[in-house]
Amino acid sequence: GGRVVTAELEASEIDWEFVAGRATRAWGYNGQVPGPVLEARVGDVLEVRLKNSLPEPTMIHWHGLRLLPPMDGTENVQRPVAPGESFTSRFALPDAGIFWYHPHLNETVQLEMGLYGVLIIRGADEPELDAERVLVLDDVALDEEGQIAPPGGWIERHDGRQGAVRLVNGRQEPEFTVAAGQVERWRIVYASSARYVPLSIGDRPFHILGTDGGLIPAPVQATEVLLTPADRIDLAVGPFEEGET
Repeated sequence: GGRVVTAELEASEIDWEFVAGRATRAWGYNGQVPGPVLEARVGDVLEVRLKNSLPEPTMIHWHGLRLLPPMDGTENVQRPVAPGESFTSRFALPDAGIFWYHPHLNETVQLEMGLYGVLIIRGADEPELDAERVLVLDDVALDEEGQIAPPGGWIERHDGRQGAVRLVNGRQEPEFTVAAGQVERWRIVYASSARYVPLSIGDRPFHILGTDGGLIPAPVQATEVLLTPADRIDLAVGPFEEGET
């Protein structure tokens, strides 16, 4: 009884400024890092066509979603999408929450190069706040020429690595503005492969609305939350005073 929500994603090589003023050869969906935020509602069917314009095979894994195995985007259940080919994923959306998409083929390299994005599925009982942001936290290891360094052996390929350049929505430690007196909903995806982050907001209290499993029964106040690789967290942040940093 839901809608069919369609999207087109092209995985390709791009020039991206992780660090302002310095171009890095990266990989992105639709020419950006992270890829576009996909949105739908519980009961909808999501239909995403992936075009692979990379020099190697890839696929999309839908992280955290309950779906049928042939759409899960892993080598165990799906044939990799070869360069120049396309594949359409189609599945129903039974659960609300914050999810994300990324490759599950050579993922140590492809994730580090910038292939990831967010999927928001809204339910019937969504909290209504003044504004909403989607924040993807990550880190990347750049060499002296500002290019993404290749993995350093089998340990990094297996365990991931901590990059020195910390990213929010694909940019090195950007600043943004929050309207004074308002409470915002921050939907956060943690895309790092190895780093653990104790997330705080200037030691100010915030409220946890949900986690990887969706909304929790009642908001929980905190001043810090530990993020580990692939975590998602749903927060109510603010209000702040005018001029506050």
